[in-house]
Amino acid sequence: MSEARIHDQGYRRFEGERLGVSSAIVGLITHAIQRVLGLRRPLKSKILPGLVLAISFAPAIVFIGLAALLSGTDVAEEILPGYSDYYGFIVIGVLLFAAFVAPEVLCTDRTSGMLSLYLSSPLTRDTYVLAKAAAVVSVLLTVTVAPLLLLLVAYTLEGEGPGGVLDFIELFARIVAAGTAAALMPASVSLGISSLTSRRSFASAGIIVVLVAGSIVANVLTEPTGLDLDPIFGLFDLFGLPFELAVRILGERSTDGALSRLDDPAIVAGNVGWIVVFGLLTRFRYQRVAVDR
Repeated sequence: MSEARIHDQGYRRFEGERLGVSSAIVGLITHAIQRVLGLRRPLKSKILPGLVLAISFAPAIVFIGLAALLSGTDVAEEILPGYSDYYGFIVIGVLLFAAFVAPEVLCTDRTSGMLSLYLSSPLTRDTYVLAKAAAVVSVLLTVTVAPLLLLLVAYTLEGEGPGGVLDFIELFARIVAAGTAAALMPASVSLGISSLTSRRSFASAGIIVVLVAGSIVANVLTEPTGLDLDPIFGLFDLFGLPFELAVRILGERSTDGALSRLDDPAIVAGNVGWIVVFGLLTRFRYQRVAVDR
């Protein structure tokens, strides 16, 4: 005799709190960040993000130790790097995260079928892309902002930081703005390339090619040993351009290359222009991605 039973529970109204679209966006951002960083996932999912964070924070920890040992000496000013100099230590971390984060949070949803489930919720295609973009930028900010803020606080405690409270607040704001500028361009490129394919490996390879090839093309077009064209062609350096803007926000500028010969409005316009281009590409693609409801 069968043990199966049918329990007719009838229709029940949802009595809980309806949190709306904003809660769905925040939830998607949180889930995407957790996925990228390997939180609540197997150990192998934590290896790459852990490596990138180690690469980005290890130099800061070393310099903090040197600041503690050399505090108050003339040697400290010569050895300890400036805040803009620290970008040279995190470029690899930014490149790895840019090539890994967006493919992980965008391509996976299309191959697993989760995109159709998200779009059956209060999320629209635009709010879905907005949430994913916020997650990608947030992860990149852990590399472009957090290590420099750690240096700022440590240097200040060791007497090697800004001279007063107002100077500290100003430098804090500059570091946040510069780090945001350094994260937005790689994030937009990463999102744009990832929107073109559902294969994570193809997206990651494409992101690296676009960022690295852009720098090579810009150098060939503008360097005296190349075609020696107008420095404006340096704006094709999609990887160097955001760091140039970040350095200038911190009150300095690079000393060589085509980007160093461009004025501030051109650097700002170049960053904004490319971010808009790849942002529109991402939106265009997701307005046309077919999903099964």
